[in-house]
Amino acid sequence: MSIKLEVFLGTRVTKDERSSFVKLSKKLKMQQSEVLRELIIAFIQNRVTITPPTHIEGLHNHVN
Repeated sequence: MSIKLEVFLGTRVTKDERSSFVKLSKKLKMQQSEVLRELIIAFIQNRVTITPPTHIEGLHNHVN
């Protein structure tokens, strides 16, 4: 049985963040969407913990 993917989930990031993400995805030999999907599932299943950034360039300082 295949899983029906029905909705899109995305966010804006800096060019440098995207570039780093793409490079790491390629290193894992995975599509970017696969990496994001696995991160989302792991987060939902409490296998990933997000801690507040301790540096100035944290998520709270991004401007959309």
